[in-house]
This record gives sequence, C-alpha cells and structure tokens, in this order.
Amino acid sequence: GTPAHPALVVLRPGCNPSTGSLIETAEDGSFVAPGLVLGEHGFRVYQGTAVTELPSISVASGDRLQMQDRWLPTHEAISVTVVNAEGNPIEDAKVSVADANGVRVPHWDAARTDALGQATAQAPVGEGRSIHVLAVGYRLAEPMALPPGTTQRIITMQRQGTRSFRPIDAMTGEPLTSFQVKVERRSPAGDWYLTSPPWATSATQPGPATVSFEAGDRFGIYSKGYLEVVRVMEHSEPGILDVPLRPSPRIEGRVTLDGKPAPGVVLELSAGSVDPEFHRVPESDRGPHFLPQKSCIAWARTDERGRFSVDTFELQQDQYALHASLGSTRAGLAWIRLDEGSQQTVQVGDLELVETGSIRGQVLVPPGFLVSGLGLSVDAIDGPLGINVDPMGHFELDGVLPGRHALVVEPVGEIRAGNTKNFVHVNAGQTAEIVLDLSGLGVAFRPLELTLDGSPMVFHDTFVIPTGLVTEGEVPSEPLLHKHYFGSTDADGMVNGSAPCSGPAELWVLNPRTRRFMRHPSARIELDCTPTARMRFEFTAI
Repeated sequence: GTPAHPALVVLRPGCNPSTGSLIETAEDGSFVAPGLVLGEHGFRVYQGTAVTELPSISVASGDRLQMQDRWLPTHEAISVTVVNAEGNPIEDAKVSVADANGVRVPHWDAARTDALGQATAQAPVGEGRSIHVLAVGYRLAEPMALPPGTTQRIITMQRQGTRSFRPIDAMTGEPLTSFQVKVERRSPAGDWYLTSPPWATSATQPGPATVSFEAGDRFGIYSKGYLEVVRVMEHSEPGILDVPLRPSPRIEGRVTLDGKPAPGVVLELSAGSVDPEFHRVPESDRGPHFLPQKSCIAWARTDERGRFSVDTFELQQDQYALHASLGSTRAGLAWIRLDEGSQQTVQVGDLELVETGSIRGQVLVPPGFLVSGLGLSVDAIDGPLGINVDPMGHFELDGVLPGRHALVVEPVGEIRAGNTKNFVHVNAGQTAEIVLDLSGLGVAFRPLELTLDGSPMVFHDTFVIPTGLVTEGEVPSEPLLHKHYFGSTDADGMVNGSAPCSGPAELWVLNPRTRRFMRHPSARIELDCTPTARMRFEFTAI
C-alpha cells in the first residue's frame, strides 16, 4: 500500500513500440501524462529492473482521464549465477524474470552478469515465475522455473554458433549506425519464431551486431528508412559480414481537416490485399475493402503543418492502406500501391479527415443459444474490429468510415454461420441499422444410444426428421432422408450427430441387413441449441 516512487510510467501509442510518454511518479506515487496521442496506449510501470504490465488505456479527443489507483505486485531480489557446460562463469549475460503472464523487462533493461557470472534480478512474488537468460554464443533450452520462496539459482547454458553483421547503405556503401538484427527459427509446423529479442544498436553498442544461431536459422536486418533483408544461415563464419540495405520507398503527404492542416494526427500503415467483393461494387458505393495480412507495419504523426512521412521498411504486399484518425468522429483513408520498382518517394497529396458514421443493430439467434458466445466483427482497414454484443443481441460501433462495410459472424458453438458476411452502407454523421438473423442457422448436437430388444443396434443409419414432414404410414422420401441424415451407429449402438435447430423431430433408422426403415413409435427429440445428455431409445422387433 505504499506509493511507488521512484517508478517510471511508460505509455506507448499505436503500433510504434519505440515512442511514447515516459513519466516519473511523484513521491505520493501519482503521475500526470499531458498531450497524449489519440488511440490505444500500452501501459507499463518500471521500478528498477522490475516491470508490471497494466491494462491498456484508450484516449479520445478532449479526454481527461482520471484513472483509479493501480496496485503493483511485490518484487524480491533473485541471485543468479550463469555458467557454461564446463562450469566457467559467463560474463555480460542478460537475466530477467517473467511473471505468470510472461511479462518481463526488455532485454536492454535486464540485469547483467559480472566477471563471476553473477547478477541480481527483480522478480514478482508468486506462482508461475520463470528466469530468462540471453548470452551471445550460448543458449538456454527453455526458461527455468522459479518456484515461490526460491531466491538463488545456478543456470548452465550450452554453446551455440555466432555470426557478426554490419549493414551498409547499398547506394553509398557507408555503414549504418542505427539498426536491429533478429534471429528466427522454424517450428515443426513450418512457422518462423523469434529465438530471442532483436539485437539493437545503442550509444554503448553502436555495432556491428554479433548474434547466436543454429544451422537453418534465418536473420533479418532492419534500419529505419531501408528495406529489411532476410537470409538463412547454415554455418558460423569468422569476421564481419557486410549486408547491403536498399533505401525503402517513403510515403509523404498532408492531413487536412475542413481544408486546413491537421497537426498531431496519428497515421498507421497496413499491408494486405483487396477484397474480391470490392470490384463488384459500384465505385460510388465503395467503402473500406482492405483485407490486412498484418496490422500496422509503420506509424507516423503529422507536424504543425499537417505533413507526415512514413517509411515502409518491408515490402510485404503490393497493396497498402494509410489510415488517419482524430478521435472517433473524424477519419481518413488512402490506398497505395507499392512494389520494388516504385519511386523512392511516393506522394499521396492531401488526406482529408471526413466525418465518420456508426453501425447499430441486433443479432437474432436460435432458441437456447446464448448470444454472449457469438463472435462478431467488422472488416476494416486496420484489421477486424471486434464488436461487443449485449445479452439481448444489441451492438453499436462508432467511428466507422463512410462507405460499404461487411459485418462478419464467426462460427461459434451451435451457430452454422460459416464466416457469413452481411453488408451495410454507412453515411457520414449517420447511424446505419442492421438486423443479423441467425435464428435459422442453429445446430443441435445430440448423442444417441439405440438398442433393439436390449442389444446394441450396430451400424444402423439414423435420420432425425422434423415432426410433420412424413405422413403416417409412409416412408420418408430420398431427398428428405439425404437432408436429415444424422449418422451411423457404432459397434456399441452409439451415434453423435447434429441437425438444424428446428423444434421437435422423429427418429428413423435403416436396418443394414433388411434395408427396411423403422420409425421409433414414441421418440420425440427436441432440436434446439441447448446441450443434452445422451438419449437412449429402445426399439422392439416386429
């Protein structure tokens, strides 16, 4: 309950991890963060080598947020000794402790081992802690668990290959002094993942970069204003490898509001592809049609003249979207096509912030289905926007650009939505209303057990047909049987099938030996979206 002082509060806006507000707390633990950029902000608090991740905050135009007190976890000192396989100390290894959620200090703030391989790191008190160690030329197979009450650890690391890199400007041949190097490894599933946080230059480490790797790893070198280079490493080599980087295209322009320059506006660049549906829509009705493959790859803010400059450090696709927003009432959008043959500087001209609209509606679901389990989103230029749906199925989304949008219902549980798209047109300053009727898309899952005179009905085709579709004394038609096929029983007479939620239904079976249909005389199966226990039905031989 004592005030956290000194402590450093870090608020990071948008997708740019390298900028933000850094505020030191006062003696009473309070802080004030003026002049925040609009939008979402990551929220962290640093106390020495301890870090706490707090829920993000959202800032709109004119807001003055009065936050409730935040309670930080208690930390304790952990003594760590890092050695190699021969028991010799490893100097300058970076040691940090993650909490149960995996949050830990960045590697540049981690504790460093001395000549004896010893370091003292701050660790949150509690369950689920783990120690992480980074050392060039060594690897730790996996983070080491740190049980509660443990304050000392000896960690042994295995030797690993190394490689040194120095990026140079491909046009001038001059070495670059500010850059990052990342090393990625392919998982059994074929995906690439970071083996450790990227190596970055600093005032004390201007380069070149020496990183650890295993055969088959790949490295990527990035410097602001240059295209990233990615290569696979097969073996360790002495010396320094010079890597030429080509300058990347630069996107420049101006953001305006009512025809006047708009300073302090945040812009985000996304890469992706064009929605195939877009070209079937009249140009006058076109709205956001961008399907992002990666949300927000670059970030910028307009100066006092409303001008901006964005470096596209990696050409991932040929289609790009530049999105500007001012709170939830004004937004702008520009579509850009880039490739390796693009001009060094791409001018987009004036990007006017237009008045946004909103979408309001209701989702109708099948009987017995809880609407809280539904996934609903809007296809938008900066990634799908999730929508909160209340218990009655009502929803509302503000800050939507004018034009044609697609509401996407994701298949969840007993809803056969199949990523259904429902298009809606939004006008500036107006609210578009829509009803999403999913009441006929429910699926009833029913586990059944069938017996004949006490013995399992083995390998019988089963059919669950809504009551009233088959006339008394008749056999269901072939189309009806095909439509309402439920499944085949197993060696124990069990079948787990599904059918559309449509109310009461009859149970029919097909004898595999006689090829005759039988209807259970009294079975009544309620087909709604409410889960049920296994249902047992007994047939009697005629």
